[in-house]
Amino acid sequence: MAKKRKSNRGDRYQRARDVSISLPTSYPKLFKLTYRTNLLLIFKSSLILSVFAIPLFIALYIRGRIVSGLTASEDAERIQNIMSFQGWYGFIILLAFLIFSIGVIGVLYVMNRHIRNEGVIFLRDFFAGIKKNWLGGIGITTLYLGTLAVFNYILNLLSFKSEIPYYAILLVIFIIVSVIVYMMWVIALMTHIIYTTTLGQLIKNSFLMVFAKLPLCLFSAICTIAPFIVVWIIGFAPVLYAVTLVYVAIGFGNSALVVALINCHIFDELVNKKQFPEAYRLGLFSEGEVKDEGFEK
Repeated sequence: MAKKRKSNRGDRYQRARDVSISLPTSYPKLFKLTYRTNLLLIFKSSLILSVFAIPLFIALYIRGRIVSGLTASEDAERIQNIMSFQGWYGFIILLAFLIFSIGVIGVLYVMNRHIRNEGVIFLRDFFAGIKKNWLGGIGITTLYLGTLAVFNYILNLLSFKSEIPYYAILLVIFIIVSVIVYMMWVIALMTHIIYTTTLGQLIKNSFLMVFAKLPLCLFSAICTIAPFIVVWIIGFAPVLYAVTLVYVAIGFGNSALVVALINCHIFDELVNKKQFPEAYRLGLFSEGEVKDEGFEK
């Protein structure tokens, strides 16, 4: 794994002792500081991700309407039709998610620059991130989430009578695998943005990082994608629409910030500390350097 060249601006972060320091000393403090001083960045990220999510929202809406219509059939026919439809429709969801992933790439690039205090001009950096990383990002999304689409298709082909609740068991396994693949996917995307690595190293490192920092990765998933999925599965329309509006307004941006902060911490601990010490905690102060943190007042 090689570090992509980035300008080291650490010297610019030094301030005279009589000036209130605005840089935090940890990633949680940077999260709070972003909400206090740069809330517009989160709003912009949410809105632009919502634009890229339009095909995904449409695909999910159509899926829900069709499944609702299929439930009017007789029991045996209904189960067969629903499973067949959900199997192949997973690939439609994948295509819509590929479009969404392009926006995710741009926003994660912006968030990484924000975290490392490299200066952000939102639209310029958003499109620069897409230009530099879109091809690899789409490849990563196709690899990880395309695998899930294939598994989903196979799972929904298995329709036969049995005394063993095989479908429920396989569905639980599929959900667990999906969560793991999602966590690997977000780490792989940011790895591609920050580092230069081969595909084999990317897959191996994302797998190892997820299990080395599993509690953090689970926390990231719970704070970002879990609320929307839970509400969508419940399917109560008023709550679903309300949560969707929250994601459009601030949720997508908040999710991107949380993912980027947690991934930067993981990279610092597992990669930068030993391999790239000049990038370790870049954008943060050490506790000993901070004399006055005005943002905590």
